[in-house]
Amino acid sequence: MKTILYGVIFTFLLFACRRSNESTTAADSTGYDSSATNAGAQQLTMKQYDARLTALPIKLSSSGEGLEIFKVNFNKQNPVSCDSAFDRYLIFQSELINTLQQQLEARADYEVLASWSEEVKFSEATQAYIDSLAQNALRMTQEEGVTFLDAEPEMIKREFHPFMSPAGKDYITQWQIETEHPFAIDAGFTISVEQLIDRLVYWDSFLDKYSGTIFQKEVEAKKNAYLYFLLIGMDNTPAFDYGETERLSDEFRNAYVNFVGKYPPSKSRSVIEEYLKLLTSTDFKKTEAIDKFVDRYSNF
Repeated sequence: MKTILYGVIFTFLLFACRRSNESTTAADSTGYDSSATNAGAQQLTMKQYDARLTALPIKLSSSGEGLEIFKVNFNKQNPVSCDSAFDRYLIFQSELINTLQQQLEARADYEVLASWSEEVKFSEATQAYIDSLAQNALRMTQEEGVTFLDAEPEMIKREFHPFMSPAGKDYITQWQIETEHPFAIDAGFTISVEQLIDRLVYWDSFLDKYSGTIFQKEVEAKKNAYLYFLLIGMDNTPAFDYGETERLSDEFRNAYVNFVGKYPPSKSRSVIEEYLKLLTSTDFKKTEAIDKFVDRYSNF
């Protein structure tokens, strides 16, 4: 589910000050003007980069302009600073998307955009809007008939990755995968339980390998969310069958067993080992003891 995914990703990020509201004009549908950022290019400090992002107006092209500011004015900073710049850009873009979403829903062609797909042929004006999203590191996604604006991760990764630290490069590579393929939509998994375990193991390993990075709190929150949903599932992908028996499904049971047998020791694997012992004692049925166990991991 989109709201759950982005709640997890951004809960622990520090949000910047809200930009001043500026009316969108017809020029907003064009790509950003790189000449404005190229002029007098110089390397920026993190504080200066933050100020430049904050000064950008609320319009679609600002998403691409924020990337251009990094590309031209920040790319020779030390890699850890580039990690921070990427983190700051995501906060900036997330705030921008919140306002652009309202503007999208107010468009006269919103109902047409709500039926968006790569096969649909749109009017020239509507297609120009869609093209401008791609030019500015944005895209449209859909959930339950509602069209959302979202980050375009491949473009963002392309600009930041070469300049980031080893931790940052590992982070942004996995971030791209998980942004392009959310683990859940509409309260149900979009990936297999085994694939969810793979993601959990990846972030476990990341935290073991890198400590004290700009990404630490977010990764911990994401990892804890994955663990929680691995234990209980979601409304449309429940771990326990609905009905009187409320027995653990074969898919989840087999995944737990494979997790314990396949992967090296980790904090998450230890949780699943303990969970399997408890499940065995309840004949793999959902009980009050199971609920209490799961509740221990619900605060993410």
